[in-house]
Formats: sequence, C-alpha cells, structure tokens
Amino acid sequence: MDTVLIVEDERPVRQYLKTLIRDSGVPVKVIMECGDGQTALDIVDKYRVDALFTGIGMPGMDGLELVRRVHAMEYPPRVVVITDNDELPNVVEMMRNGALDYVLKPIEPERMDRIMAMLEQKAADARRRSRIMDLLTMRMVFSFLLDQRPSPEEAQLLKRVYEPLIAETGYVVCLFQGGVQLRDNGKLLLHRQLPDGTLCILEEKDLQPFLRSELPAGAAGVSRVHHTTDDLAQAHSEARAARALAFCRGRHVLAPLPEQEPPTPEAEKLLGDQARSQRLQLLGTRKSEELAERWQALFQAAERGQIPPQRLTAELRVFSDDVGRVYSGSLDGEDLQALERCAKPLAFACLNDYRQFFMQWLLCFHAKLSERLEFNRNQARIAQAIEYMQEHYAEDLNMAVVSNYISMNYSLFSHLFKMQTGSSFVSYLKQMRIRHAQRLLTETDMKVLEIGHRVGYVNEKNFMKIFKALCGVSPSEYRRNMQS
Repeated sequence: MDTVLIVEDERPVRQYLKTLIRDSGVPVKVIMECGDGQTALDIVDKYRVDALFTGIGMPGMDGLELVRRVHAMEYPPRVVVITDNDELPNVVEMMRNGALDYVLKPIEPERMDRIMAMLEQKAADARRRSRIMDLLTMRMVFSFLLDQRPSPEEAQLLKRVYEPLIAETGYVVCLFQGGVQLRDNGKLLLHRQLPDGTLCILEEKDLQPFLRSELPAGAAGVSRVHHTTDDLAQAHSEARAARALAFCRGRHVLAPLPEQEPPTPEAEKLLGDQARSQRLQLLGTRKSEELAERWQALFQAAERGQIPPQRLTAELRVFSDDVGRVYSGSLDGEDLQALERCAKPLAFACLNDYRQFFMQWLLCFHAKLSERLEFNRNQARIAQAIEYMQEHYAEDLNMAVVSNYISMNYSLFSHLFKMQTGSSFVSYLKQMRIRHAQRLLTETDMKVLEIGHRVGYVNEKNFMKIFKALCGVSPSEYRRNMQS
C-alpha cells in the first residue's frame, strides 16, 4: 500500500495507530496524519490516499461529513472509522455513506492486523483490475471481439499479459441494450458501446452479482465461460446469439443455448411470402383490426419460442425495407426515422419494448395512410360524379340522383362536393348548364327557347333569369355581343 492517512484529534491515538500500522506486516510507504476533517479533505484532494482512518467527533468538519465528502471524489480512499462504543449509531451512518469498516477504542493489535490485511487485499485487487482494464481497452481486444484478427505480435502480447490474470477465474462476454446506468463497482473488466448493444466483459464470479444489481429487469445475452484470449471472438458470437434469444424472452439468457426447434407449421405460415405481402398490403385499408392481429400473432409466436429470433429480426428488417420502397411517397421525416428504428429490433431492450414502439408507429402510419387513401378515393368518386353531370346535365338532374349513382351518402356527398369544387351542387350544375348555353348561343343559330331546353331548362323564364344572373345580360344580348 502506498499512502495511509490518520485523522484523529487526539495525538496519542494517532501515534498509537501509526505504530500498529507499521507492526501489522503490511508494507506502507507513507503514513500521514492530521487532527481535523478539513485538513484531511485537503490532503485527500491533493494526494492519492489508499486508506483513511478517521475519528468521528473532531473540531470543524466531523468524521461523518468527511466520509460523505471523500466518498464523492473521483478516487476515494478506503475508510475505516475509529470509534468508542457510545458512537456506534454514527458508525452505521458513516458506513452507509461509504466507510468500509471500523475499529473500537482501545484498539487491539490483532484487530488492526486484520484490518490492514483486508485493506491490502482491496488495494491489490484494485491494482489487478486496473491492469486488466488497461489491457482490455486496447485496440486488439476489439479486433478479437469483431473477429478481425490482430497481428501475431499483438496476439502474443495479449496472451502473455492477459491470460495469467483470468486463466483460473475465466471470463464471460455480456451483451444487453437499454438505458442502463452502470456503476463503477469494480466488477467490469470492460464496458463499451458497440453497434449491437452494450458490451461488458466480466470475470465469471462477478456475473451473477452484476446481473442482479445492475440488470435486475434486463434481457442480457451472456457467453459461455472462456479462459483464453483466442476465444474472445467466439465469446462475442455466443453473446450475440444469446442476446437475440433474450430479446424475445424478455429475460437474461446464458450460453450454451437450448437447441432451437424448427418453426411450427402455424408459425411458418406467419413467415412466408404470402403472409409478409398481406401484412404490407393491409396498410391503408379499412382492416385496422386485422392488421394489428396479424402483427400481434407474429410477436406472440416469437415470445413463445415458435419462431427463431433470427427469423423474427430478419422479418422485421424486410418489412421495413418493403414499406420504404412501396410507400416512399407517403413517408415523412418522422416516419423515416421510426422505420429506421423498426429495422433494428435489437436496439430495444426486449421484444415487449420493441412491440410497443412498433405497433404505435404502425397504427399511426396506417391511420394516416388510410386517411390519405380515403381522400384520394373520395376525390376519384367526386370526379366520377362530375363526369356523370357532364353527360346528363340536360336531364332532370339533382343531387340525390348523382350521389346514388356513385353510391355515396347524400350528406357526405354534399360536403365532399363543395370541399372539392368550391361550390354547392346546385350552383355547380347551374354554371355547367349556362356554360353549355353560352357555347350554343355563340356557335349555333338555335332559338333561345330551344337552347334552354337543350341545357336542361324546361321553363323559359327560369332559364332567362338564371342566365342573366350569372352572365349579367339576357341570352339574346349575349348572342349579339358575341357576334359583334
């Protein structure tokens, strides 16, 4: 151990502690001392202190505050509390705030020996883990993980330095996804973000405590236990396969994986070209419930293990590609971003999280597409109605006749007709008839009465009145003006 700091306002106690530390058998390079918490805090802030022995009741900053302050530092020392029997309630509070252990006054040498041995072991473990961490963060580790073989020199260096450290304990590769804030609890040999999720390498003995404390509700994939650096790529591959299965099951999966059964006949029907095409073609139709049911059936089959995870993720990627291709003109910026996420299911913590996101976007896009397609269909039907009016304007025509012709509700037809043309049905029909009357007045010598009959007006006075209201002049005046 390099540095120990003793914080105690009674000088004889400090001197006695120094003697016990020197006699403990644990080598310590520097033993520092001070009589109050503030001075101790300044020392810890300035120097790298491995262990700190502190009393509780001191002038100025007491031991409780000192422990809280040093525990918040980047490299906190390991704290041991020096106390009397009547101060034990304060010791409990200090240990909650980061203190490691305590010794009672008068301090027994045997107790001090055990404390120093424990501190030395903690320091040795920290140095060992620091050495492993430095090694594992090297570029060649990722070369192994991604199966991009490093140079022989790098591989030999990794094997020589790394394997002696983990040959006995073994290591595992753990892959998971989700917004997990990992604590620096000393269990992780490596923690990095990779394209297929968050990757951790741990010693085997630390795996279960890590999963319980850091990922209690997660869905991590964990490799088998390995002992050589040559197996890093294999371990990463095992973790990826386990992670895909964990994604579907919604819980941790450890390799080796159970043998995967082939899809059931019912599940196979959900994966065929016909089922895939039907799910795509249902978008924008009036069959919202059927669309939702087909997708839920696919997800449920994957949850039950009836569909291999790789088949499910491939199906989702193909669907995203097909939507981008078939409905490219209907996708806005938000849809494109959502579709990109849909194509990467393993970026979600588990299938349930993915399903919630996917179904929410799918049904919103379906509704938007349905509305747009319905609008286009209504536009086509109104255009069909106008075409019918062009062919039958000279007949006894009214809105009931035309709405029945295109099989549309009377009130809906009235609303859509005005929204699309800007005029009511009656006004539009009048304008259409008068335009035809203007053409006949200009291009033919037909009598005004005959022209009125030809464009649908049996009553001559009614024709004259409507013509003058729309054109400003009578039919005869219109003809003279046009001829002149």
